[in-house]
Amino acid sequence: MQNPKQPPVSLVFFGSFLQYSASVLQALLDDGRFQVTAVVTTPPLIDKKKGMLKNPVHQLAEAYATPVCTPDTLTSQELQKLTSEPSNYFLTAGYGKLLPQSWLEHPHIASLNLHLSLLPHYRGANPAEWMLLRGERKAGVTLIEMSPQFDTGKMIAQSIVEIQPTDTRETLYETLYTLGAREIGEMLQKYHHWHMREKETLSHKINIQPGKNKNSDATQYYLPPSPQPKAGVYARRLSRDDGYIQWSVLQKILSNQAVESAEMPPLFAEVLQSLPIQEQPALPKLVMRATRALAGYPGLWTTIPTKKGKKRMKILEVSLKQNNQLVLEVVRIEGQNTAKWSEVKNGVIN
Repeated sequence: MQNPKQPPVSLVFFGSFLQYSASVLQALLDDGRFQVTAVVTTPPLIDKKKGMLKNPVHQLAEAYATPVCTPDTLTSQELQKLTSEPSNYFLTAGYGKLLPQSWLEHPHIASLNLHLSLLPHYRGANPAEWMLLRGERKAGVTLIEMSPQFDTGKMIAQSIVEIQPTDTRETLYETLYTLGAREIGEMLQKYHHWHMREKETLSHKINIQPGKNKNSDATQYYLPPSPQPKAGVYARRLSRDDGYIQWSVLQKILSNQAVESAEMPPLFAEVLQSLPIQEQPALPKLVMRATRALAGYPGLWTTIPTKKGKKRMKILEVSLKQNNQLVLEVVRIEGQNTAKWSEVKNGVIN
């Protein structure tokens, strides 16, 4: 319960990752220990028919009468407009832009970031995708002090969850942001409490050990904040081209034929090279991972020869049968509705 003698801890929230960032903002808006003084998000999109389209973070902030800033670039002028009095914290959760040094130094206490991985692994823009591609069994969120480089600051806290065998990038991100929304209040409160005690006596140190709770496998606090090890898997941003697999190569995988290294899809080769030999999956299993890791965007896709010429085909669902046999289940061919592969494969020219 909030101590009536202690005013709420003020913070500026940065986020733009659809409903996922909004879930973290919602948790902070509902938590009486904190006061969200402003929200920074990406500018609205302009649609000729629908007009100005504000993202979920923008809409939520307005619903709570919280000032919203939507800068194209993070300039000193934008910082001056944001707040005349420094808040205790800046907190980013799915914002996607690197804060300049002048912005990092603006809060009274610290600039913090909630990252969707167990750092130091999976720094970068697409952590869930790379976790699924590499077959990780655990995921989590990490609260860090921000630094001039993405995702490299000192660690404050981590919370862990299991990755489910059926997870896609969408469901895993939803799980991670739900976890972040659930844990951010306690993480931020413990960090703030440590900072205030540390300010009173620099000789005082605390280290909170991992604790089990009903919402996550474990939450570990690093107080004082702990520097990250330099080593770690990097989760680079994926492009649409990363989802491409040549039709002839996919046919080989479907028929359990060998695939030469020269014809291996670049993303597949990158994943395999990042793993120890004993952890490298067979190609049918890697295709299954890719359909889940790339679901929505960029998607796993190929081009198929049809009677009407080459058509782009997105591979939405696959399955593995006995003897590691890959089977196409659900696809979407350019210009057609989503369908079972068994219903449309006759239109493909072999």
